[in-house]
Amino acid sequence: MEKTLLIVFLLLGGQLFAQETQVAVWDFTKGVPSSEFGGELRTCGRIGEGGLTNDVQGDKPGGFATQKVHPEQVPREGFRYIVELTTGKGEIPGDKNVRCVLVDNMNVNYKHDNPLYNKGVMFWLEWQPAKKRYVLAASLGFGEEAETFRGTALPINHACTVALAFNGIDKMWFEVDGKPDKRQNVVHRRAVSAPRIKTHIGDRMNSVHCPFDGTIAKVTLTAFPREVLDCTLGRLAFLRNEQDAKLHISLHNPANKELSVKKVSLKYAGKTVEMDGKTIPADETLELGIPIETRLKVGKYPIELTVDYLFEGKLYQRQFAKDEQLLISPVRHDRLPVIMMSYRQGVEERLADIGFNIGCRGGFTAPYLRNLPTAKEVSARELSKLDQMLFMGIDAMDYTNTNNNVKDKFPRINKDGKPYEPIVQVDASNPEANAFIKEAITEAITPLAEHPAFIGMKINSEVRDSCLPSFTPQMTEAYKRATGCDIPKGVEGKCPPLYNLLDDFPFSRVIPMDYPLYQF
Repeated sequence: MEKTLLIVFLLLGGQLFAQETQVAVWDFTKGVPSSEFGGELRTCGRIGEGGLTNDVQGDKPGGFATQKVHPEQVPREGFRYIVELTTGKGEIPGDKNVRCVLVDNMNVNYKHDNPLYNKGVMFWLEWQPAKKRYVLAASLGFGEEAETFRGTALPINHACTVALAFNGIDKMWFEVDGKPDKRQNVVHRRAVSAPRIKTHIGDRMNSVHCPFDGTIAKVTLTAFPREVLDCTLGRLAFLRNEQDAKLHISLHNPANKELSVKKVSLKYAGKTVEMDGKTIPADETLELGIPIETRLKVGKYPIELTVDYLFEGKLYQRQFAKDEQLLISPVRHDRLPVIMMSYRQGVEERLADIGFNIGCRGGFTAPYLRNLPTAKEVSARELSKLDQMLFMGIDAMDYTNTNNNVKDKFPRINKDGKPYEPIVQVDASNPEANAFIKEAITEAITPLAEHPAFIGMKINSEVRDSCLPSFTPQMTEAYKRATGCDIPKGVEGKCPPLYNLLDDFPFSRVIPMDYPLYQF
């Protein structure tokens, strides 16, 4: 009989409370594995006081194996393989990485024409002798191909609970003692193919045996509804009595099939606002704006966002933003005409206490500008900072140093046609450089500009030697248009040449008004 557990786990965009169903459990601390899926010890496997171990490292099969194939041991929706273990003591001989398999019901985890291959799951610890550590790794089979993932490192002789989790469509992640590692994208974006071989614990079959060199106390397999929908929230802070206020949400369908959003429900301050959704094609995003009542007292209001949607004929309900709060912010009637520059993040409340209500510090657009020209959005983290500043009555400004982003693309050129050394600087007079910087800053600032707490941007080119000439074709032509002359021969940099090195310098040392160097 199936058991049902209420388990909390993290999801992009919020937390999800889902009914997580126990599919199988193998408890090796009780002498005989207590799973309804029968099995047997293999040649070198044994069950001791601490659980399942292997007697030897080598070519003989170890661990434990089910008596027959059970396709349900790779659920078609989301699932977790949870393993309670103690890692080995780092005594594996050799200088190459070694796989120590925890769970395996996959045929060969690489591309092959055999239709039996690349199905099921393999979960292992990779022993890295050079670093004296174990690294969690897994392979998911999608029929035609498999995908391999690596994550958290574990120390030797370490007792912990590790898990391989897959959301059933496009994300997998590892967990250590219940704490999720970074989620990794799955290219194939569909359910894992059902296994075609027996499930092995502590080793694997086929031509190579990879026995786990530690102790496995317990293995649990659970299943949970697919996480087919991703949700991203816009700003959560609103001015009191703000007109036409809306909470913007982005619902992304990562699957290769369409899904239909039936209802979106937002609860806050004892109110419930519901909206009808619509169909989201494969790999597209639905943008919605839920009206917000801002005629509330200034304060924080917990919110709950629920989305009902239909996917592959099955109705799902997802909860997002479980720990988020709606902030109704005070309307400020004065603005101190002094900007606090370069304040330390986290002291905004102190700034407000001493009277400042405009703060300017770099950082809001930095994630974008560091990745020019690929990044296109300001992160939710930056929007959250702006939410908090609005609630505290502080306006935000950003400043950025554009020099590091464009100096290699538009450097100042010396007389030899090469960038000045050792310090490369932006040619701030280059029209192309100015156009590029303007476009980059405009794109970076657009998501911020929509937030009422954000009031401006300070752009610092970080070019201090402003008199350093640049001998680019544009500058050479501009000088000729302005003066009718070529750039004088003696001009080499920002400092004037020594007079005694100039062939035509006046003997009287009196410089006439039309002298070329004087004109420059």
